[in-house]
Amino acid sequence: MATLVKPSSPQRSLRRLLQRVRSYYAHGEITALVIAVLLLLMPALSLNSAAGCSICARCCPSRR
Repeated sequence: MATLVKPSSPQRSLRRLLQRVRSYYAHGEITALVIAVLLLLMPALSLNSAAGCSICARCCPSRR
């Protein structure tokens, strides 16, 4: 006979997931990963915002 399992709340599941992630990675590693991702995104975001720039329009005729 199968026993019914009470479903856990979303907060409890999130807490369990965060605890598992923290057990795999040290605090400094997560911080370094976030910083690395932000540093990798900065050039792409700056190029995207510079696409409307008048200097970029003069340098890159395809962007006009």
